[in-house]
Amino acid sequence: MAQLTGSQYRYRQITIDPPENQNPDNQRSRRVIAGAAAIAVAAGLATRRFPAAFPEIIARYGGDVLWAATAYFLVAFLRPRASAGRVVIVALTIAVVVELSQIVRWDWLDALRSTWPGALVLGQGFLTSDLVCYAIGIALAFAVDRRRYQPHLIKK
Repeated sequence: MAQLTGSQYRYRQITIDPPENQNPDNQRSRRVIAGAAAIAVAAGLATRRFPAAFPEIIARYGGDVLWAATAYFLVAFLRPRASAGRVVIVALTIAVVVELSQIVRWDWLDALRSTWPGALVLGQGFLTSDLVCYAIGIALAFAVDRRRYQPHLIKK
């Protein structure tokens, strides 16, 4: 086997494919994001439908944490090239607006919230604990996103 010279070696380094888990365009795969959102939705619904199957803290707050993670994944799905920080800001804004909207009592909004899908998406009553859950859920989704799409930023 012939030995490579310095210039050949540098050329070879540049042309090597990036590791499988590193996306050179920093673009998320919509398929992967949709899968993550589907898992978060299914797990969140499970905490609401079968609360006895979970520890009390998960049964009580897990749905809210996973709702916020789903909001993060939805934003990431709609804007796959957006930075993770920007996705966090938009997802937090959505979460806070939805939670604050629960203070407002308009007939049409209350009618929407009285349906099962409306209650799941918009909630039914303002709770400050929900804001904490939303921050945790978005932070967890952010950590997954950074780990999956920007592994070179994670210190080992």
